[in-house]
Amino acid sequence: MKILIVYGLFFILAIVLTSCGSRSGNPSGNDSSASTRPHQGSTLPTSPTKPQVGSVAYYCPSKMIKDQEYFVTVSISKDSLQALIQEVRNEVAQQSSTNNPSEVKGDSIWLADKIKVDLICSEDYFKKISLPQNLEQDFGSVNTLEWDWLIQPLAVNRSIPIEIHISAFNLKGDGTWVDAKQPDKYFYINVQVDPRDFWDKIITMLSNDPKFLLSQIIIPIITFLGGIWFGKMRKKSSKV
Repeated sequence: MKILIVYGLFFILAIVLTSCGSRSGNPSGNDSSASTRPHQGSTLPTSPTKPQVGSVAYYCPSKMIKDQEYFVTVSISKDSLQALIQEVRNEVAQQSSTNNPSEVKGDSIWLADKIKVDLICSEDYFKKISLPQNLEQDFGSVNTLEWDWLIQPLAVNRSIPIEIHISAFNLKGDGTWVDAKQPDKYFYINVQVDPRDFWDKIITMLSNDPKFLLSQIIIPIITFLGGIWFGKMRKKSSKV
C-alpha cells in the first residue's frame, strides 16, 4: 500500500514538472505570432486626388474713352490655354471692330466643382451696364465657363485699376459648398480713360495740369492784352 502511495506521488510530481516546462517558452501565455499579424480591417491612407489644372483667358481693354461702353469677358476651361485664348480672341473680334483681340491674356488655373468670378472696379470711375447672369458657375456637363460684362468709364484718368477675382468651391457629400482651399486667382488691368472729343481733351488737360494753364495760356493772354493797353496809353500820352 505504501508503495502505491509513493508511486502515486511520483506520478503527480512528474505531471507538475512537465506542465511547468511547457510554459517556460511563452510566459505570458499569448500567441507569439500576434505582434507580426496585420490588423484585420485596417487600410492604408490614400493620397487625396489632385485638382485638375485648367485654363483661364480674359479680355479687358487697356484704353477706353469716357462714356462709351466696353466688353469685358473671362473664360475658364478644361481645354488647353492656347485653344482657349484663340476662342476668346475670336469672340472679342466678333463683339466689335474696335476691340483689340491681341489684348486677350491667359494663364493656368486649378479647377474646382464651382468657380466664382468677380469684376472689381471703383464706382466713381466705372459703371457696370450689364453683368453675368451668375457670378458662381459649376461645370456640370460643360467644358467651358464664361462671364461677360459691359462697363462704361465715367471719368478721365491716366491709370484706373480693374481687378478680376477668381475663387473656387467644392461640393461636399452632404450637398454643401465649401472653399476649395486653393489660392484665389487675381488679374489686374490698368485702364487709361481718354476724353470723348477735342474740347473735352483740352478741358481735361488744363484741369489736370493747372501749371500749364497758368504758364502757357493765362499769362500769355494777360501779357498780350496788357501790351495792347499800354500801347494805346502811350499813343494818347504822345498826342497830349
